[in-house]
Amino acid sequence: MRLLVFLFLSFSISLVGYAQPDSLSDRAKVEYINKNFYQLYSADFTNALTLTQWAAETAHTNGWKEEEAFAQLGWGVVTYLGGDYTHVLPKYLRALELFEALGHKAGIVAVNNEMAVFYHKQKDLTNCFQALDRAEKLAREIGDWEKLGTSLGHRGAFLLRRGQHLEAKPYFLEVFEIRKKTNDSVGLGYVLLDLAELAANDNDYAQAIALIDQSSVIRSKIDDRYGLAVNTVTKGELYSRANNLPMAIEWLESGLQQAREVGYTDLVQHTCKGLAEAYQQTGNFEKAYHYLTEFNSARDSLFTVEKAKAISELQTRYETEKKEIQLAEQQRELIQSRWLMAGLSLVFILVIVIVWISRQQILARQKQRLAVQEKEFQQKLTEAVIDQQEKERARLARDLHDGLGQMISGVQLCLQQSTETSRAQASDTLQQMHREIRNIVFELLPRTLSDDGLVASLHELANRLNASGKIHVAITSQQNSRLDARLEVSLYRICQEWINNILKYAHATSISVYLRESEGECTLTIEDNGQGFDPANLNRGGGNGWKNIQSRARLHQGEVFADSSPGHAGSTLVVSIPQTTWRQVA
Repeated sequence: MRLLVFLFLSFSISLVGYAQPDSLSDRAKVEYINKNFYQLYSADFTNALTLTQWAAETAHTNGWKEEEAFAQLGWGVVTYLGGDYTHVLPKYLRALELFEALGHKAGIVAVNNEMAVFYHKQKDLTNCFQALDRAEKLAREIGDWEKLGTSLGHRGAFLLRRGQHLEAKPYFLEVFEIRKKTNDSVGLGYVLLDLAELAANDNDYAQAIALIDQSSVIRSKIDDRYGLAVNTVTKGELYSRANNLPMAIEWLESGLQQAREVGYTDLVQHTCKGLAEAYQQTGNFEKAYHYLTEFNSARDSLFTVEKAKAISELQTRYETEKKEIQLAEQQRELIQSRWLMAGLSLVFILVIVIVWISRQQILARQKQRLAVQEKEFQQKLTEAVIDQQEKERARLARDLHDGLGQMISGVQLCLQQSTETSRAQASDTLQQMHREIRNIVFELLPRTLSDDGLVASLHELANRLNASGKIHVAITSQQNSRLDARLEVSLYRICQEWINNILKYAHATSISVYLRESEGECTLTIEDNGQGFDPANLNRGGGNGWKNIQSRARLHQGEVFADSSPGHAGSTLVVSIPQTTWRQVA
């Protein structure tokens, strides 16, 4: 198959120059492209786009209306699969116009089937199902079983995507019988995929995988690289639904590579989203972030508000032209007055304006929902990283306390049997080690914080600092009850980070910490009498301390404010957390 396509493509390079208008060879080439369109784009997506464009333009130049109609339809399909949605609808509308003028009902069915897919992608369900209704009615009327199977398959797929599995099943079963009856390998490959989705919905993943494999065998025989990419991604999604994440990632990665090779941009975007979700579930946040970024980039390049406006205007232009023709015919037949025509035109324009405004509002809401989803994902990612850090601190603190602490105690017992001098020296050294380990444990995670709460742990921190005699730390609290454990850890880490900065840079002799709850919020204030600084330098600095403080505050939808100035003594840090994000613990 690929050899045949290669020879044809090589032969078709000469088409760029365009032969004489009445050339029989050109017409034969156009007919070949139309007849073998599916095999061409399945084997070489990029060249199929070039060939269908040449076929449509050549047929138009020579006035071959039926050939142009099929070429425009093929050109539109390849353009849609490539993700260039702005330029899809004009090609479908041109094909529909030609088929209607020719009275070619099979062609009208084919165009409406493809337009239904396009409208469903744009979430325009009204036009989507109107196109399907017309396609199904005409297909039954002319007895075109192949195109009827396509119409029924689309309807079942659209119902399935909205979760209406029971309603979709009869359509798929009817399509399956039609594909077997007509010996349609291409259609059979698609309907097996639909039946696999139904099996997965019944939690029969083994049957679903088997059906996908049957579809892949069929698509391999006809060299359908586009269909094989879809099958591979679908298989990865089934493993993800079955909670087999390693297999899901393996198949999704393979499907992504296949989609890139055939230039299937829409499938690349869809697969990147699936991989981001799979890696997030495995805890690989670096990979999850990478694929989420690629998904957002692909989504933004595929469909923007400007493209949606262009699509709406193209559809409006087509419908307006059809309406004007109908009105002109009615005017000749019924001799309607110009005032009536003006009135109808005005009403039509108003309807178009209302529809356009409504569509823009829908798109704006969709964009807003996507922004909220992205924000929630980032929030969960930050929360997971901070939780993991705290768990690791707690584990290390336990290991130091339970492991090395007990070992030191054992050594002390052994030394009691040695000479008095060696025992004294060793005991002093071990006591110093013990104190150092307790200090490290305290820095990692004070036991007081988990046992007695934030206020008690802050007092313990102050007592340790005051014991040096070089600084005085005072703790004042109007908090009478425990806070949520995660909030207490965040506030303690913020205090610890800011006080360390004061000791390191401000050379203060006094620090005051205030903790209070009032008017629906919890407020932490830290003041010192050290050297002032420019708060703008906090964001320009290369350290992570200020970033960590802000991240922990944002974890609880809180705000952070630092007040100081160079040349003046003292600084103030204020952290406020709204009560809606935390709870008191009795």
